[in-house]
Amino acid sequence: MLFDPSQMWRLFTALFIHIGWAHVLLNVATLFFIGRQIENVFGWLRFTLIYLLSGIFGNAMVFLLTPRVVSAGASTSIFGLFAAVVGLAFFTKHPFLQQIGRMFTVLIVANLVMNLFSLGNVSIWAHIGGAIGGLLLSAIFAPKAFIPSIPKQYRIFATGAFVIFLVLFIGLPFFK
Repeated sequence: MLFDPSQMWRLFTALFIHIGWAHVLLNVATLFFIGRQIENVFGWLRFTLIYLLSGIFGNAMVFLLTPRVVSAGASTSIFGLFAAVVGLAFFTKHPFLQQIGRMFTVLIVANLVMNLFSLGNVSIWAHIGGAIGGLLLSAIFAPKAFIPSIPKQYRIFATGAFVIFLVLFIGLPFFK
């Protein structure tokens, strides 16, 4: 993804570049079948913001922790979307969100465990970073109907944490 700090656009463009047709098809199928449910929860604008910002957050984490690793694909953002639903489900008592929140928690954990045993062709830090970003963004971009369920101090904390960590992930590699 990114080794040259003068090419920061790669934090964004890596979300749209894939390595092989199987990689593209898996991510497209996931977005088509599961992404539509998540879009129904958040709405298209919040969905898009969570998709893009959690992906950039995950890629920035890769930039800090493993800058020489090739990172490409939508899965960073997909992990962010899954974690955003988990975060929203944590604060609400909505039965549908509770159910898919549990399902996405299992999906995230199972995928991360499988990443540990992959042959080095999966960027686990991108997936972890995308999930952390999505979890924080769930409070920032919660649908209006669910905002009262999320304590104001958590929304402020999530916003501050997201911005601070993103700045650190991008800035610290320049001081190595």
